[in-house]
Amino acid sequence: MLMEMTRAKLVSLLKENRVQEWNQWRENNYASFVELQDVNLSNLDLREVNFRHTLLNNTNLQGTDLRGADFEGTSLGNADFRNADLRNVTFDKRNWSGRMGADLRGANLSGADLKSSQLHNVKLRGAKLIGADLRSVDLRGLDLSDTDLRDSNLRHVRALGT
Repeated sequence: MLMEMTRAKLVSLLKENRVQEWNQWRENNYASFVELQDVNLSNLDLREVNFRHTLLNNTNLQGTDLRGADFEGTSLGNADFRNADLRNVTFDKRNWSGRMGADLRGANLSGADLKSSQLHNVKLRGAKLIGADLRSVDLRGLDLSDTDLRDSNLRHVRALGT
């Protein structure tokens, strides 16, 4: 049934906001590494989507509602999250690889778990990180202009001059 879906069909599920069907397919195909690089998924409602073990490099997620999404083991190099809603999302430290870095300008990451993440080359200008867990994150060299870090856990953060 859902086991033999093509990449086009999987992208179609997401673009049609059929997150429940996508998530069921991911659960049934947990060992599969899904390649969704260079896909436009902007301005969609993908709340609670299971993007575990998915390649999202160079993917456009601008303005997408991703609250509660699961990005465990996901590759996000050069992904465009500008103005996306990423509240209460959990990322792991492998996520942010990429020569250009992911673009999180203006994204809402309030309550997000970014602890121990490597944020090299990530663009965070104007992002909301209110109450985010940034323990042990390396923020050196990042432009944090207009970034809201209120109530964030900044324990053991490496920043300019530390």
